[in-house]
Amino acid sequence: MKIVGTCALIVFAVMSCTAPAARPSASPTPTATTVASASPSPGTASWVVYFARDLASPVPVTLEGPAPGAGIELRVRQRMELLANGPRSRDGGAFNVLPGMNARLATVTVAADLATLDYLVPEDDWGLNGSATLRAFVQQMIFTASEEPGIVRVLITQNGGHQAIVGGEGLVVSAPQTRAGLGY
Repeated sequence: MKIVGTCALIVFAVMSCTAPAARPSASPTPTATTVASASPSPGTASWVVYFARDLASPVPVTLEGPAPGAGIELRVRQRMELLANGPRSRDGGAFNVLPGMNARLATVTVAADLATLDYLVPEDDWGLNGSATLRAFVQQMIFTASEEPGIVRVLITQNGGHQAIVGGEGLVVSAPQTRAGLGY
């Protein structure tokens, strides 16, 4: 009796799995095309940028942006601009200080493994204050720029190549920085 009941249950399960395929449906079912429309359009791409965390290493965040440019300088610029225009926070306590800055990226130059990011800083006011914010800024800049293959060192300058002095505390950026140099 148990065997007959088990067989009937299996037959019922198999029939209910195959029944929808045999019956026409009035409403369309999701298709691969519907799922594909959620992915980036042909002119966009997924970019990895970095958000900071208090007293922890920065975390990679994927943002959608324009298709990558042809040159390394353009791709570093695209990455940095995407970060500057990105959201201010993500899950897990990750945050982005660049959207609140007064400074704006003016030029990107790359020589060998060094990317130099020169910012236009109106009235020498970056719009960043506090040691945690400055630490987050440096983390985000170094990690995001060096995400581009071939970039190991990052130098931040201001107003046409002058030494960057960031924030009310006067963080002086006097030399190129690396991920390893930040201690992570």
